[in-house]
Amino acid sequence: MIHTNQTVIYDASIEGFISAIRYLVMSKTIPNDIVSKDMHIPTIFEEVVEVTNCNQTDINSFLLYLKTRIHPDVIKRIFYAYLSEIKGFEITTLHYIIRGLKLGQHYLKKTTDEYVFDINNMCSKVKRECHRFYGLMRFQKTRDDIYYASFEPDHNIISLIIPHFVGRFNDQTWIIHDVKRGLAVLYEQTSRKTYQVNIDDNVDVEDDEDIRALWRCYFDSLKIESRINPKLQKRCMPQRYWKYLTEKKQSYNCKTTLTISSSS
Repeated sequence: MIHTNQTVIYDASIEGFISAIRYLVMSKTIPNDIVSKDMHIPTIFEEVVEVTNCNQTDINSFLLYLKTRIHPDVIKRIFYAYLSEIKGFEITTLHYIIRGLKLGQHYLKKTTDEYVFDINNMCSKVKRECHRFYGLMRFQKTRDDIYYASFEPDHNIISLIIPHFVGRFNDQTWIIHDVKRGLAVLYEQTSRKTYQVNIDDNVDVEDDEDIRALWRCYFDSLKIESRINPKLQKRCMPQRYWKYLTEKKQSYNCKTTLTISSSS
């Protein structure tokens, strides 16, 4: 492999990322850095190489080559590293692939190897955040009778969590909106299909304060005063997610907020 002072840039898509990795593996080149166009900050002395996207046939052929030479699981790990968006994931992935091609199918088991460790760590973070949002997503009903949930995950996990919510709420029409990345997915009850959609940040939701207050009361009634552990709560439910959690918004008073009538 030839080490160069180049900076390789790609178009930020998964296809662009795989195309950049393919170009470098095939040319047997290790650049100084690999970054997406929107993250690239030009410097005076760097040599920039912009990689154009390969066609889908070439991408599939390259992925099959990696699966055969390294391990079938390597594709999923590369994809999770891409979704992690952790700084430097591109150059780490390149070193991971180069070493995997050299050492073969047993490479993924070398957990003390620095690149295996880093990629496994990225995968773990993505999986952990997916699991968290299975329970931390909060939906509100819009005036169009669509259930809407917004969130700002650390990693680009929207494509990974959608199947979970399709399985749980397949009798409703809903939208999950990643506000941080401007991504939104619509699930349509009638067609049973998901669509990527563009959405305005100002969603017209119904004034359902009574329902939100009821949820807060339920949440409050579950707590056991003697077992409150703020550190553990923040570890399992990080504070950066609280912005979109109904139970963590504004103080309330159950007795005054809710009026429950009953007939005898």
